[in-house]
Amino acid sequence: MATLKTGHQVVQQSPRNSELQRLFTGHPGALQLKPGGWVLPKPFQKYADDIADLQFEDDDVLLMTMPKSGTTWALEILWTMKHNPNFDNPMATEPLNVRSPVIEVDCVIDHIEERGTFKVMFEKEYPDFDMSYGMFLHVCKMATKPRILKSHLPFCLLSPTALQKGKVVYVIRDPRDVCISYYHHSRIFFYENFVGTFDQYVDTFIAGAMWHAPYWEHVKEAWDRRDDPNMHIMFYEKLKKNPKQELYKLDMFLDTNLTEGQIEKIVRYTSFTEMKKRNDHIVSGVDAPDFMDIPRMEKEGGFFRQGKAGGWRDVMTEEQQDKFQVWIDENCPDKEIMNSIMNP
Repeated sequence: MATLKTGHQVVQQSPRNSELQRLFTGHPGALQLKPGGWVLPKPFQKYADDIADLQFEDDDVLLMTMPKSGTTWALEILWTMKHNPNFDNPMATEPLNVRSPVIEVDCVIDHIEERGTFKVMFEKEYPDFDMSYGMFLHVCKMATKPRILKSHLPFCLLSPTALQKGKVVYVIRDPRDVCISYYHHSRIFFYENFVGTFDQYVDTFIAGAMWHAPYWEHVKEAWDRRDDPNMHIMFYEKLKKNPKQELYKLDMFLDTNLTEGQIEKIVRYTSFTEMKKRNDHIVSGVDAPDFMDIPRMEKEGGFFRQGKAGGWRDVMTEEQQDKFQVWIDENCPDKEIMNSIMNP
């Protein structure tokens, strides 16, 4: 049984989890860690110690979320506030994963040979670097300062310098909406390629069998750190209801000292309508066919599908809603979390 630098052990998954994960036909497989029960791509074991060793600096900002919690939206907000408040930065047209790299993405695409134009750009920028290992981790280290980094990993698998030196923004979203969005994401991206039904995905989500699960343990790690001066928790639902107010809070936390006019323009620029118009958020248009099922994505409404809070009420059956409610009641670490979600 392998032990990581963080003290976690790689353990055998339950037969039920293994059965559910077979529905993700694009996966290179998954592993589970104890303590915590974290489910991650199998290649994570190869990169885990280097990820844990990634040191954060005083001016770094790390965005942390469970996948599909409004991550792309929040990341664009953070990058714009720190790097493009006057909308004159030419880097704004680059894909978001170039401007704000994902710490653990090497684990996700380790089994994918085709890396698109990003590989070409990487070869040009870092001609002496061995791309067979840790390409994106290297980009994280070399990113333009102040670095705006992103991760779906929990705190326990990252360097403690994330909070000791940098600043962390953590976004919480209603897990029912997360589940629906994650389901569509898993059907669109080839490295997931989920072939089951939505009902099966609900079971997968609640069982904590998808990558980066379990949901509530992930949220709890952030919630337990909510009083740290370098920690800022945002709720997707509050950001949706009053983005200007939430950006004012971010402005104070990040010490960006933006004017009211700048904040108003950033609110408009990062609105769902405006972001849906732009194609520079995930991968370039040239690379998209290497990673996504484009026909299915277009059929299901695009990467930015609806961007609303509470959509689960229109999608989930009564049985699915009841199943989620029991799970929430049994696992939510603090009633204040669901209160903030339901009453933003």
